[in-house]
Amino acid sequence: MRTMERKNISKILHETIGWGISELRGRAAQADLEKLAVGEYFVSQRPVYVSQLANADKRSISGFYGNISDEKAARKFGASNNKIFSYWSWRSCGIVDIQMILKTLYGPKFKSTTMDLVGEGLKLGGYNIDKDEGWYHKSISELAKSRGLFSRTDKFVPSVEIATNILKDQFVLASVKSAMGHLLLVYGFRVGKKGKLEGFWVHDPNPFYENGEGKFIEKEVFDTIFSRRVIIVGRKDEDG
Repeated sequence: MRTMERKNISKILHETIGWGISELRGRAAQADLEKLAVGEYFVSQRPVYVSQLANADKRSISGFYGNISDEKAARKFGASNNKIFSYWSWRSCGIVDIQMILKTLYGPKFKSTTMDLVGEGLKLGGYNIDKDEGWYHKSISELAKSRGLFSRTDKFVPSVEIATNILKDQFVLASVKSAMGHLLLVYGFRVGKKGKLEGFWVHDPNPFYENGEGKFIEKEVFDTIFSRRVIIVGRKDEDG
């Protein structure tokens, strides 16, 4: 019981301090947005879209997080069989976000499959299969670095600060609330009068329920799902 109480107290203190830090950072970022003209802003190279389900035929999917019986999609994913494909496809959102960035920045030179990157991430200790709780953000960041990119993780990040990362030509993997955790690739935003942030352009790597490519999410909606944790990725000479 005492251990549980300490954890609860620690969580409350962490969240309270975190909100304070986030509020201060938000004010600084907002000042930068107020200097912008009304319009839309994007990273210099808009990312290509990759589906973590490898464009599998919807009729071959038994349900969300279910079995996928599509050998063509499994091959495209880089998996040797449907069982491996079915397991990792549902658990590769962050990996696919990195894949989209690599395909965008490196072009035809980049030929690795999603499964190749999953394997690299596992070698970095990025996923605990026994606990099956999602990828560690630090390992996803290390994966990006191992491929020659700049990357860092951050927490207590206000959504307006994501916009300032975009202005620095940095991609942002934004953690959003989900049972298993989920990462959206943010690559653009819209700002209105007086620097009011209106929303973000994102690629959602999981298109099971709806098309995930080039979605615009209004700020009010984004803030309800955003965990304030991010992975920032850019070219190596852009250290923020």
